Amino acid sequence: MTVQAISGLGNQTLKQAREYAQQDLCSKSIEKYNEVIAEKDKLSTRIEMATVYDRGLTTGEFTSIYDVATFLEQSIDKYKTEPEMYEISCDILLRYNQYETCAKLLMQARDMKVTSDKIEEYRNTARYKYLKNFSMYSNVFSESYGTYLVDSDSEYSFVKTDMTALINQTFSYATSFCDKYAFVQTTDDEGAVSSFVIDTKGVRQCYYENVTESTGVGSAKLKGNQIYLVACKSEDTYKYYDLNGNEMFGDYTFAGRFKNDVAAVKTAEDSWAVIDASGKVLADGFEDIVLNDNNECSSRGVIIAKKNGKYNLYEYDSLKQIGNFSCDGAKPVARGAFAFLSNGKWGFADLKGNVVIEPAYEDAMSFSNGAAAVNNGAGWEIINQNGDVVIDEVFENVGYLSDNGILFVQSKGYWCYLQFYYTGE
Repeated sequence: MTVQAISGLGNQTLKQAREYAQQDLCSKSIEKYNEVIAEKDKLSTRIEMATVYDRGLTTGEFTSIYDVATFLEQSIDKYKTEPEMYEISCDILLRYNQYETCAKLLMQARDMKVTSDKIEEYRNTARYKYLKNFSMYSNVFSESYGTYLVDSDSEYSFVKTDMTALINQTFSYATSFCDKYAFVQTTDDEGAVSSFVIDTKGVRQCYYENVTESTGVGSAKLKGNQIYLVACKSEDTYKYYDLNGNEMFGDYTFAGRFKNDVAAVKTAEDSWAVIDASGKVLADGFEDIVLNDNNECSSRGVIIAKKNGKYNLYEYDSLKQIGNFSCDGAKPVARGAFAFLSNGKWGFADLKGNVVIEPAYEDAMSFSNGAAAVNNGAGWEIINQNGDVVIDEVFENVGYLSDNGILFVQSKGYWCYLQFYYTGE
């Protein structure tokens, strides 16, 4: 058979496929379309097939959205850089609540740098679709080095970002992991407390005697070497120790965890300082320093500290003030604009001190991966960077959206998590 004859046969088959489609004979139409693309695969043919699959779902001739989704994924794989293929695929998938597949395709479009007005519209729709997973945690701490510290009625444990156990142990007290290590405590039946550091396999590294609590293990550079420092409280004083239990320095009212080579310490009532890994004071005279729930002061390389009754932004390395921004209060920096208090209302500013959402809320949490929680008295809602509420549910409390799309929320006294299908910006 000649090339010309094959082409003519293909045109006739395509004509039959279209005629069947006009008669709503969708299965017969798809059968003919498959013959066409077997001979010559074209983007326009697959776009037509997608519309026939869509029609078949509408009329009820096709009952499996999964078969349709498979075809759409295969078509995207064939035409990775064609916006039109993404557009029709996302339109169908979103209408049939196939959020996971739609998010997967949109993330592929993002990675391939394929975009259009419609793709961005679908992205904004898919970004806040999620699966709600129930759990019974009393408290959940922010993700740290790929793990969550969770509290189940005073039994602390660690879970990975896929929500499986990091180690099959529970503790009477624990701090979150810093890289390889975490400070934990166990209590025996007689009430005796043991304090020690573990690695990510649960192997004990060192015991710490006469320690009542800790703000955790932090890492920092000292004379060009990376070291780990454990901030421990004994009686009323905080000191820093190494991983072998040796006292390094300190005599503080409070000592935070090292991050980005610095830590915040409280030296007296309303007197805070920033120190390096040798204990050298880099800056002092602060009335307060904002810490995250891992007791770190320099998330994302910015320190928020209070002087002369106002909170200002500082560079973590030089401790120079950033711009002229000041406010009455602030929440820790997460992964985006941070929440700040001004004249009794909360708004948001970026890390250069530019206001991105004017103060209008009774309370707020900082942005993380494009989402933030705000409260105007009825509970916590989730907003996007335009200030639009993007989730219908209202929660008792909310954490931070992680890089892999996990958001812990509190409902009916316990914490559960939302798994967002679309991850990243």
